[in-house]
Amino acid sequence: LGLTPRNASLMAEGHEIWKPETLVDRYIPFIPMMVWPYYTYFGLLFSPLIVESRHRLWLYEGTMGSIGGAIVGALFFYFLPSRVEQPEIHHLSGISYRALQLMFDMDRGFHAFPSLHVAFSVYTANFWRKRLPRYWHVPGLFALFVVLSTVLCKRHYFIDIPAGIVLGWAMGHFASYAGPKAARRFAWAK
Repeated sequence: LGLTPRNASLMAEGHEIWKPETLVDRYIPFIPMMVWPYYTYFGLLFSPLIVESRHRLWLYEGTMGSIGGAIVGALFFYFLPSRVEQPEIHHLSGISYRALQLMFDMDRGFHAFPSLHVAFSVYTANFWRKRLPRYWHVPGLFALFVVLSTVLCKRHYFIDIPAGIVLGWAMGHFASYAGPKAARRFAWAK
């Protein structure tokens, strides 16, 4: 997906792809069943649509924050290609291993830094916290599990988490700035 073919080609040509592994990563266990919280990311990502459809400004803020985060992520992945060394699990059986292998095959460990799963999870949890503080603990808990799963499934290294958190917070600030501007500019699109 995305830049995976380009990055695989760079690796095949002998270019070094950054592996942001730290000493901490050596002590983080591999827990394949954490793939299931990892997959909840997709539901978490779309959860704001439940409330955005009733508040036009929130829809613009959500869209602008998501676009901003995707652009920043793509720039990182293009100019600073990164990769996680994923464990070999082809020979193992079980539904968690199969679900994890599907993820491993999708991007072959590329697109590690920063973790966009972390960034978008933090952004989504903060979106709920800001707009519906009474209910934000549910998406917040899902976001926490997604963050933990990124390293426990060996989809990311530890350093990808704080980078993703910073990007997620930045997405929120960008959304608060750009969302109202977009809402005014596209007011005709009611």
